Amino acid sequence: MSTGFSSNAQPQTALSDDQVVEEAISKLEAAPDAEFARQRELEEQRRLAWERDQARIRDFFDHPSQYITQYWRQYKPFITSLLIVALALFALNVALGLVSFITHLPLITPLLKLVGFGYTAWFVYRYLLKAETRQELLRKINEIKQEIVGATEEIVGDNSIE
Repeated sequence: MSTGFSSNAQPQTALSDDQVVEEAISKLEAAPDAEFARQRELEEQRRLAWERDQARIRDFFDHPSQYITQYWRQYKPFITSLLIVALALFALNVALGLVSFITHLPLITPLLKLVGFGYTAWFVYRYLLKAETRQELLRKINEIKQEIVGATEEIVGDNSIE
């Protein structure tokens, strides 16, 4: 098998026909060996990956608490957030179910309507019929706004910061 390189230090300028054919045959003969070597290397890599995966699976089933603890440490905030959301949705569902149950009782709906009409009648009588009581209601509303919003008057001339 020749490689096309001479042992001389002088470069070859032209190859004879026999040398070109011999070089092509050597390349063709080397190609299946290279392909076979690549296939063997791929098979070896697959086998090693399979053995590694088997070892991981075996280790998981031999020591599951270690993996569960590691998973919990990594995803604890996310899992607790999901649990809180799930509990909130469950509580909302229970509350809506109770409200639906209570409002569908035969005597409760008319009773609740009666209470609402009674409160509305009392409010109109107490605060809306007379001018004095309307002003009293307005003062109470302004007091509540003051407590929520704070002072609404501008302080003129006082630029100091305490």
